[in-house]
Parts: sequence; C-alpha cells; structure tokens
Amino acid sequence: MHAGGFQDPDDFPGMAHMLEHMISMGSEAYPRENALDDFLSSRGGYQNAHTEVEYTIYEIKVHRNHFKEGIFILVLVQNTLLKNYFVSFSHK
Repeated sequence: MHAGGFQDPDDFPGMAHMLEHMISMGSEAYPRENALDDFLSSRGGYQNAHTEVEYTIYEIKVHRNHFKEGIFILVLVQNTLLKNYFVSFSHK
C-alpha cells in the first residue's frame, strides 16, 4: 500500500502503523480478534506486515491447496472492524 509513516496526519502520528495492526483485529466474517491468524495457520499459512516511511507492506501466505480460501480472506480484510478500545488505547 502506498501509505506509510510520512502520510500520518500531524495530529495522529503512528496512524499507518496502527492500521497495519488492524488487519488481525477481526472482520465482519471473522469478528474474533486474531481469527485471521488462526485461519491462515490452520491452512499452512501466516501473515506479516511492516510500515515504512512511504509504504505499508502486507504479506499473507497460505498453502496452495487453500488458495481460493486465501483469496477470499483478502477480500474480508477490506472489511476490518476497528475496535474502539484499540483505537482509543493507541491514540493516547
């Protein structure tokens, strides 16, 4: 994603990094925290991400036998649920 730390608003430093972590916080289809990690690891995969100054890189790997499910999970990630307690805690 072409957005990193340099794109953080002045009044919200660290926003790009916080959003990087939101991927594993749940989605509409997998609302339980860390459900994405459980989904991927049970199918021989994993996720990783890191925030740079101009980019945020997301990596999701899944065993090829579960490729279709892996593509589906990428769509679900777009519907990540922002949990109020996490946002409030991170913004302090």
